Amino acid sequence: MTKKTEGGKNHLEREFYSVSETRTSQGYDSEKEGKGDGKKKVRANRKKFRAEKRVAIMGALLVLTTMLCWTPYALHHSKYLGLPEGHWFGVFTMWLGYCNALLDPLIYSFMNYRVRKEIKSFFRSACAVCHRRSNLHDKHSN
Repeated sequence: MTKKTEGGKNHLEREFYSVSETRTSQGYDSEKEGKGDGKKKVRANRKKFRAEKRVAIMGALLVLTTMLCWTPYALHHSKYLGLPEGHWFGVFTMWLGYCNALLDPLIYSFMNYRVRKEIKSFFRSACAVCHRRSNLHDKHSN
């Protein structure tokens, strides 16, 4: 038999009530939760998941490009492999490593929705201008 303490509640009852009070204070109580609140939480969770997914993909791309760009350089300059030292291959691996510095900002920017949207609108407007110019050129050449 369990002992009653703190106003007649045993330790299991205290734990249950403390958890249910915490859930109610944090908005988890299903009786008090309206239907709109549940949908808002689901939408917020989906948005958070999508953001975390984008960050994970961006991180994976950054690590992958770093490995692909710098591994040939590291292997070429490694003394353990005994590769023949060719000047042009050394220059190529160095420039491949430098390309990583070019790819990182591109990855950061293209993973951002707003930047992608602006780039698309820029190219659409540029293509529209080029298309209009070619149409004008065709009219004047006839």
